[in-house]
This record gives sequence, C-alpha cells and structure tokens, in this order.
Amino acid sequence: MDYETKRRAHQAAIEKCNEACETGDLVTIKRLFGFQTSIARIGGTAPTEDEELQALLGPDDAHECLIWVVGEDDLPVSRGLLELGIVDLHRSPIRLLTGVKSQAMLEVLAEFGFDFRQYGHNILHQFITPISILRYLLDLGADPKKPIVPSLVPFLKKGETDNTTQCLNEAAAQCDIPAFELLVSRGAEPARSIALHRATRFKGANNGGTTVTDMIAYLIDRHGMDPNAKDDCAGLRDLMTAFREEGKPLEYALANENREAAVALVKKGAEPGRVTNKEKADGIRRLIDGIMI
Repeated sequence: MDYETKRRAHQAAIEKCNEACETGDLVTIKRLFGFQTSIARIGGTAPTEDEELQALLGPDDAHECLIWVVGEDDLPVSRGLLELGIVDLHRSPIRLLTGVKSQAMLEVLAEFGFDFRQYGHNILHQFITPISILRYLLDLGADPKKPIVPSLVPFLKKGETDNTTQCLNEAAAQCDIPAFELLVSRGAEPARSIALHRATRFKGANNGGTTVTDMIAYLIDRHGMDPNAKDDCAGLRDLMTAFREEGKPLEYALANENREAAVALVKKGAEPGRVTNKEKADGIRRLIDGIMI
C-alpha cells in the first residue's frame, strides 16, 4: 500500500473511530484496533499489507481517542479502550488527567494502573469541590506538596516561575475551609501558597456559608499568614508580566473591588500605607470607605 493510500485509509479509520466513540459502538472500536490488540497480547509479527487494511489504527490513535472520551466523561468507551491493552496511560499523563470530570473516571484510570502518586497533584486544584473527590485523589496518593507543571499555571509565560501550592490557592479562592484543612492535613504547606491573596477573589458566601471575612480570619489566625506579605511567596513566584492582581493582599482586594476583603484585612493588621504606591493606597482607603473605583 503506497503512502497516500495509507494516509487516506488511516484518516477514514480515525473518522470511523470517532463516530463509534460518539455512539458508544464498542464493537466497531475493538474491530478497528483488533489486530494491534492481538499483537499486544501474543507478541505477533508486524502486520501484512492486507492486515493493515483490516486494522488501520494503532496505540497512538487509541491514546488520542482515550484523551477525547475521558474529556467527555464517557465511562463505557474509556473502559473499552483501556481493555484493548494497547494504551500507554502515561504517554501524555497531564493531557489525560486535566480532562477528568468525575470520581468515576478517576476510578477507571486507577483500576487500569494510572500513577496518581506521580501525576495526581496536577489536578487537585480542579477538585476542591466536592471534597469527596479531593479526598479520593489524596487517598490515591496525589501529593499536595508538589508544584503543578508550569503549563497548568494560568497565564504563566516562558521564563516565569510559580511554584506555589495551587490547590491551597484555589481552596482559598473558593473560601473552602474544610478543603484547605484536608490539604494541610495531607502535607500541603500554607506558607508555600498565596492563599490570603487569592481569598480576595471571593464575594458573598459559599455553599457552606463561609465568607471572605471568615477565610481571611482563618488564614491569619490559624496559619499565621502575614496580611502585608508580598505575592512573590519568598521566591516561589517570579513573574515578569504585569497582572491586574499583584502585590500585597490589600492590592488584590483592590483589583477585585472586594470591599469586604479589604475591611477584613485591615482589621487583621493589613496597612494601606505599605502597598506598592500612593495611588493604590488611596484606592484602598476609598474602597474601605465604600467608594468603588
């Protein structure tokens, strides 16, 4: 079979596989990958040209299909692809993990040997709620002390660094004290986060009734966070890009127009006069007085 014929046949097989994935047609999926499956199981020889026509898709295609159906939270097709025995779960582990939407899918991946001890920390921040999934990930061995891969840090550019604990940052942004406590109990270090800064994103009350005032008090009183701390987190963050949110917690509150957060911070010792410049200091004072900028 010449190259162009192979290319067209392969593309047609991919399209057929996609259709089968969409409809949950496991019979067709297994047939498309059938010859590769037999090779994986019995160590067979390379396929002949005729056999290539019968089984046009291989492990690389199965891996891409799996990433897609995991993102669709399609449990039966995900399981069906894994049962073929030709998918390397750790070929693109981050792409695979970030598509997960449910504990049931995590359970399927764990059943087929995904290494959550090595990679699971990269999605802890995605599952602050519900706490049951967060706990399950931690039970699988996801380490909350590990920094996530740079590609998952929002807006991080080449040459910049952010090794803060993103799961704690996100728990604070959602004012989720139980999740924060759980992560700390499993080894996460509040001092390696910008939780106090991120808490200023939250307005109102979450489903548990927690407000940003509650979260700020918890972080300062329970974990000793400094209300005047810079967001470089003692060198864990090194950003060159100017962001709307940058500086000290009060500056984050100003950027988020969060009067409640600003008032709570000042009551806990944050000083408007110690922020980056006079313009921001004046803005914070007006914000505290109830005048939105």
